[in-house]
Amino acid sequence: MSKKLGLLLLILISFNAHPQTLEQLYDSARNSLNLELALEVKDLAIEAQDRDVLGNAYYLIGYIEMFNENHAEALSALLDALIIYRDLDKLKLMAGTQLQLGILYSNAGLEQLAMQYFHDAIATAGEVYDTLQLGRAYHNLGQTQADFFQYDSAIQSLVKSLEFYHNLKNYEMMATCYNNMGLAYQDQKQYEKAIEYFNKALKTYDKTYFRAMILNNLGYLSLVQKDSSTAKGYFIAALELDSSKIKERTLALLHQNLGAIYKSKYPDSSIFHNEKRLFYLKDKYWSMGLVDQYYSGCKVLEELYTRVGNHDKARYYDSLQDAFNVSLVQLHKNLNQSNIRYQIEAAYKNRLDAKTKALEERNQILMYVIILLGVLFISLIIAFWLYFKYKKRTVFIYDRVQKAYQSLEKREIGV
Repeated sequence: MSKKLGLLLLILISFNAHPQTLEQLYDSARNSLNLELALEVKDLAIEAQDRDVLGNAYYLIGYIEMFNENHAEALSALLDALIIYRDLDKLKLMAGTQLQLGILYSNAGLEQLAMQYFHDAIATAGEVYDTLQLGRAYHNLGQTQADFFQYDSAIQSLVKSLEFYHNLKNYEMMATCYNNMGLAYQDQKQYEKAIEYFNKALKTYDKTYFRAMILNNLGYLSLVQKDSSTAKGYFIAALELDSSKIKERTLALLHQNLGAIYKSKYPDSSIFHNEKRLFYLKDKYWSMGLVDQYYSGCKVLEELYTRVGNHDKARYYDSLQDAFNVSLVQLHKNLNQSNIRYQIEAAYKNRLDAKTKALEERNQILMYVIILLGVLFISLIIAFWLYFKYKKRTVFIYDRVQKAYQSLEKREIGV
């Protein structure tokens, strides 16, 4: 409570010392990724009835909650942002939100819902030809399609993503596309193609963290080909790089793979590496997209501790699996319910839009009829005017002719 009071005091001091607009306050929350400040901005935007800032605040809250692994809260905020962006017809922001929702669902293992949002993001970004969002959406779609065993579609999506990133000269993401294409070929057991694309990736982008990731992939490729000696060499080479520059996701996978090599003959070494795996995953396995790896790590450690006779530790990792299963079921329930809520609201909005469009079309037709009647009415007036003018002129001419004729008759009689 005192923390929130302090935040409110800070906002008031900020307003008094240097008066800030709501947009500036939002920028402060975004730059600091401060959840409490973002929530305050949301409340102020509601009070000020500023839907532009409100949509941005909801998106920021969703992004921060997603980073903090609070998926239900993240989903709720992102859906609220999406509804506002849709109402305001902000297509670029709408596409970015759809993309973020797709990533959230993908990380939770709900691939079909994820692909639905990625397709939506592609369609929305395509309307304004937002190349960055198109590149990101196709890339994430390709990854999810590969997770769903749709390898040909995955490669096609990654090729499209690669084209956008090539135009943007984003070499890091170009290399990431090559890497993911290599993984797709690897899963199809096209190992030579996989190696070709891993090497393309490394040639395109050679930062330490990326080299470690490629070495891990090459090692895993050797592992699935039953060449554990070569695989081990790749994993060790990756771990000999500067670990401070390697992503925790890659470190977790490296230790997982070394744990798999040592599992059959050296249980203690395998325990060490699997413990390191869970250390790096910690509570970030959702955002890393390594949900299965976390669960399998707990399962492997339960088996290994049982083998070495440490039953307390075995029970501990068994309890982690139970807790994980409960949380996963609850998460999927929450995500599906929230998605249904959004789809109902979207369908209602679409019906309203359809009715509005039909009414506009009807009004437009009515307007054309009124214009046509108006033109017809004016035409009739002009026609009557011309008719009477013509008739009047005819009568005038007839009178002149008759008078002239009468005058002529009089002259003839006089003569």
